[in-house]
Amino acid sequence: MSQEPGQPQPASHPPGAPSGEQYGQYGQYGQYGQQAPPPQGQQGQPLPPPGQYGQYGQPPGQGGYYGPGFVPPAAQPGIIPLRPLTLGEIYDGAFRAIRSNPLVMFGLAIIVVGIGAVIQLGFTAAAVGRIERAAQAGVVELEAFFSVGAMAGVLLSSAAVSLATLVLEGLAILSVSESVLGRKISLGQVWQRARGRLWRLVALSLLLGVAGVVAVVGAGALVILLAVALAEVSDDGVLALVLLVPLLFLLLAGVVAFFAVRLMLATCVIMLEGTGVFASIARSWRLTRGSFWRLFGIMLLTVVLVTVLVSILSVPFSMFGSVFAVQGDVLVPLILSSIGSLVGSAVSIPVMAAVLALLYIDVRMRKEGLDVELARAAQGG
Repeated sequence: MSQEPGQPQPASHPPGAPSGEQYGQYGQYGQYGQQAPPPQGQQGQPLPPPGQYGQYGQPPGQGGYYGPGFVPPAAQPGIIPLRPLTLGEIYDGAFRAIRSNPLVMFGLAIIVVGIGAVIQLGFTAAAVGRIERAAQAGVVELEAFFSVGAMAGVLLSSAAVSLATLVLEGLAILSVSESVLGRKISLGQVWQRARGRLWRLVALSLLLGVAGVVAVVGAGALVILLAVALAEVSDDGVLALVLLVPLLFLLLAGVVAFFAVRLMLATCVIMLEGTGVFASIARSWRLTRGSFWRLFGIMLLTVVLVTVLVSILSVPFSMFGSVFAVQGDVLVPLILSSIGSLVGSAVSIPVMAAVLALLYIDVRMRKEGLDVELARAAQGG
């Protein structure tokens, strides 16, 4: 439900969450999935609908001061024009967001992921030391390497890096949302706004992760049951299974991709609208309705481009590491590999978060006329 400026905030607004105006009206209309009411002009007349940006009440093709068919450009207070975006504008806006606030978008990723990489490197180096000692001490030491404590250390370090990546994505989304309005937000302000919502982000990640594991385990169990059934009823059960398994995994990949696209905006909803975990899932499902193939294509292309970029950046570290590995050194290649991963994460996390945030804004501009609210927020800010 929309809210006129100056009116008190409705009671249904999440406790402790800033008002929509504080985020450039991102929370406006968003929490309940309602369409934005038609904005009113100065004389009480409705402003032109989305797609006729900057008309000031003059429909296209009916003349006016600039002649028939003239469409003034959309307002652009920040990194993107306030209208539905093209693919090039999404990518351009993502890199503009990184350049406009490098401390939040780039520097913070280096610091946080760097700390996680050092911790992970420490556990990995300890594990390598155990393996080297196992070559001399026998199977007992090798079994000690695979002890619960050693494996728990590696898993905890990996979980810490994953959690840090998730938090960084949430902080980057807030920074991009302000860059759209031409504002630069400090690291302290980002943390102040995000800290009450990060636990919901973690809960969302855990929920989707558990659902993914259940899906994979279920698919594996289905394959095993089919294998047993085919082996019992047919002499060519092995051949049928070889043909069937790829089809089943292809089907599983399609299902996972479908749900990943339909739920990918839930992170932005939590960070920018302040909703709960299940409400963000429902909200993302509504926003992505009718836009699956466009969103899927953009995110798939983004993942491919980011993967190629990260691979190119990590090549020098892999080359130097292989030189030391040939000489029998183990620790130096590990350090170089960790540095390469750090560089890759520092690039991939901000880019992916920026593209995701701009897709969320683009979808809302297309469906809910968010561009009008953002233009008002930019003028008032």
